[in-house]
Amino acid sequence: NIYNLMMDGKQKKIHENLLNVADELSKKYSIDAIARKRPLLEEMKNPDFYDELKGKKIEELREELREIVGYLEKKKRTPIYTDFEDSEILISTGEPSVAYSSVIYKKRVESFIRDNKTHIAISKLNNNIPITAAELQALEQILFDGAERGSKEDFLKTYSNQPLTQFIREIVGLNISAANKAFSEFLQSGNLRADQMTFIQNIISFLEKNGVIDKEMLFEAPFTDINDNGVLGVFDQAATKTIIRIIEEVNENAGVA
Repeated sequence: NIYNLMMDGKQKKIHENLLNVADELSKKYSIDAIARKRPLLEEMKNPDFYDELKGKKIEELREELREIVGYLEKKKRTPIYTDFEDSEILISTGEPSVAYSSVIYKKRVESFIRDNKTHIAISKLNNNIPITAAELQALEQILFDGAERGSKEDFLKTYSNQPLTQFIREIVGLNISAANKAFSEFLQSGNLRADQMTFIQNIISFLEKNGVIDKEMLFEAPFTDINDNGVLGVFDQAATKTIIRIIEEVNENAGVA
């Protein structure tokens, strides 16, 4: 009924807020008071922690965190924690009780991908090797369990129709050896200046962390740190075209062969 949907939605919102609190506070372990709560905060960062968290346990958790929530940034503190018991929930009739767009849902999907980096499809994407349609289908069968990680339709709705292969590459990044290999021929083709070497290493570092890169970013921060004109301020047009071609190939490999 509507009441149960509202209560279910409210509880999920509280869980999401608490998970956000844990994420933010875990960045501040250099503070002694927060460091003492590290075991609890690390538990709270696991979406499974919230499966049975309700009622009295939530109140006990609030008491545990009371002395350290003040260390949250002011802009984070109000929406994340303040008055979460009385926050309003607007749910229309017919809306599903499972909040597939929730923070916890996203955490489950992303954690599954990180925890299964040895799966052939995920491993290939991490190593700049295109996967086959059959490999992608096999991955989807175990990734989308219809429960905690929802269905493929839920994923597409939550992540704005982003291709799963690109999403995975962005989560696991690009293996540093694969990133270096992609640029190896370019690096060995001529004597590069120090600023040019640094620029390419910045691209490689970005790919290692983010998996893909939009070529337009080569004209924006952080790639304007060396030269205000970005790649064209460091390389001539011919070299720039080569760099963009390499990036396009890396991005294309975050797809299905």
